[in-house]
Formats: sequence, C-alpha cells, structure tokens
Amino acid sequence: MSASAYDFVLPAGKVVIFGDSRPHDPFERLIGLENTDAYRPVIFDAMAKEKADVIFHAGDIVTVGALKSNFWKWTGWETFRREVCAVMGCGPNFFPAIGNHDYGNFLAHVPPLKTRALRNYFEQFPHL
Repeated sequence: MSASAYDFVLPAGKVVIFGDSRPHDPFERLIGLENTDAYRPVIFDAMAKEKADVIFHAGDIVTVGALKSNFWKWTGWETFRREVCAVMGCGPNFFPAIGNHDYGNFLAHVPPLKTRALRNYFEQFPHL
C-alpha cells in the first residue's frame, strides 16, 4: 500500500485498529455505563491472535493518563501494559493517538497533571 500523502509505505500484512481500551472509572459505573471489564481481555486476546504487522490505537488508552499505577482498579499505564502490551505488544509497530483520558481528561486543567500525563504517554511510546 502506498500513498503520496504519507511518508511511509505499508507492506502487505495485517492491521489492527482499535480504541478506548481503558477500564471504566467508578463515576461512569455510578451513572450506569456498561462495565466492559469482562469483555476487554477477550477482545485483546482475539486481536493478538491476528498477529498484526501494524497496530493503530484511536485514543483513550488509559483512564487517567497522569497515573502510572493502579488506583481502585481504574488506572493509568500499569493496566494498559498488563492488559494490552503483554498480550499484543506495544513496540515500534504500535501507533497510538492521544485521547482526552490520556492527556488528563478533567485533570488536564491542572497543568502539572497534564504535564505528567504527557510524560507518561511518551515514556510508554518512546518510538513516537
């Protein structure tokens, strides 16, 4: 596949595109949004079995980008590494977009937390 609008050529192979891999936070559960915790691992396993050459993530990788470790089962980057990277891999063939939860969501209005969220993002994806 080749396109003049882009600066890369994608060889023939499999591509996986997904987004919003984060766990729901307690507030979302409180207002009645569906709890996807049981389904997410099944979906990640199915995607891993595809053995994609390139993986695109459309954003909302984590629940709170400023958090590295778990907090009440909803979290930041530790859950992503355990649930997604350990199963699918998150190396140089992984291309994520930054979603609102990744750079801080409502916490983005607090500059130090937004800075921490962006630092966590680029630590996770040093190839970007």
